[in-house]
Amino acid sequence: MKRSAALSCAAAGCLLAACSGAHAVVTFLNTGGGRSITLQVGSANAAINTVTFDVQGAAIAPSAAPVTGTAGGGAPPTSLTGGIQIVLTTNRRGNAPDVVKLVANSAAGMACQSGVCTGSPLTIPFSTVSWTSFESNGSGSATGIPSGRFTGAASQTLFSVTVPARAGNGVRVSNVLVFSYDNATLFPSGSYSGRVTYTASVP
Repeated sequence: MKRSAALSCAAAGCLLAACSGAHAVVTFLNTGGGRSITLQVGSANAAINTVTFDVQGAAIAPSAAPVTGTAGGGAPPTSLTGGIQIVLTTNRRGNAPDVVKLVANSAAGMACQSGVCTGSPLTIPFSTVSWTSFESNGSGSATGIPSGRFTGAASQTLFSVTVPARAGNGVRVSNVLVFSYDNATLFPSGSYSGRVTYTASVP
C-alpha cells in the first residue's frame, strides 16, 4: 500500500530543522472481516497533499532559522496547525505474529523548479527536512511513528511493530507529523519541489 505527499520550498534562500518529543499511538484491535491493510497520508482520497516551507525575510537575515511547514493540497486541518495525519490499519492477520512496517522513499530530493536556481539546476536533499510526531487518537499500547528526519534513502523505515497473536488480529497506528526545514544552508533563490512516497507492509 503506497501513498505520497509532496514537500516544497519557496524562498529567497532555502532549508528545514530537527525536532524532538515523539508521541505516537498504536492500538491493537480485535477485528472482523477479510484481510486488509490501509494507509492514509493526509486526505482520505487520492489527492497528493503538500507541505510548503516559505523561506524568506526574517528566516534568512540576520541569521538563518528553521522554518515550519504548512500543509496544503487538500490536507484536512489537524489539531496541530500545519500537520499531516498518517493512519495505518491492518485487519485479520491470523494467529501468527505479524510485523507491520512503514517506510519512506525520499531519494529524489527537492529539485529547482523556477528562479535563480534554474541557471544551474539544483536539488535540496530531503535530509534537510525533519518532523515531530504527535498523538492523534487517544493513548497507545506501543510506539508508532517517532519524531525523526528523512535520510534521503529509497527505503527508510519509519517504524516497525510486531502484532502478537494474543493482542488480536489487527493494529491501528495514528500520528500527526509536523514538518520542519533546517534552513542551515543558503540555496539560490527559487522554488523547489519534491515528493516523498510512503509504503506500508505486512508479511
